[in-house]
Amino acid sequence: MSEEETEQAAPERPAFNAKILGISLAAAMGGFLFGFDTSVINGAIDAMSAEYGISGF
Repeated sequence: MSEEETEQAAPERPAFNAKILGISLAAAMGGFLFGFDTSVINGAIDAMSAEYGISGF
């Protein structure tokens, strides 16, 4: 096999893989939303505890 045939036979790789990019963005967004939700719930618990006189017990 000559060098020209070898170069033609090898498939080219894409610059980026759209599937990997989509999975990465979904994971990043999920982590962000989990943290945001945790902070919102923490703020709501403080306000509800003061309003209704609820303790940790």
